[in-house]
Amino acid sequence: MKVNLKLFLGGSRAKRSLKEVKLVLYLAKQHGVVFYKENIFSLEHADDFDLYFVGRPSFRTKANAFPISISEYQMFDTRDEYLGFLQSCYKRYYPKERVNKKILLGYDLANPFVGREYIWFYKK
Repeated sequence: MKVNLKLFLGGSRAKRSLKEVKLVLYLAKQHGVVFYKENIFSLEHADDFDLYFVGRPSFRTKANAFPISISEYQMFDTRDEYLGFLQSCYKRYYPKERVNKKILLGYDLANPFVGREYIWFYKK
């Protein structure tokens, strides 16, 4: 889902600093409960970026990243088995999206983002 940091700054009652918002998003990413490709500390408050939540994607989310629980993640003997596993994880996160092995090869499979609780695969 496209967002910017202004969204998280809050209204007049719950005013947060930009630094505080960036730190919260950074820590959430380190845990793996959210994902974004950008360096959060270099973003300005009006810069748009894609933000993904581990629970489920927003209806406006582009299918550019998907999570796998650290406890569920596995290694496989063959690339086909690995792609089959990733395909099932992708389908669980994006149940209405079509996926095949060719689509998955558009993701950075060699360098996923590894958080403490979730691994995120994202498009190159």
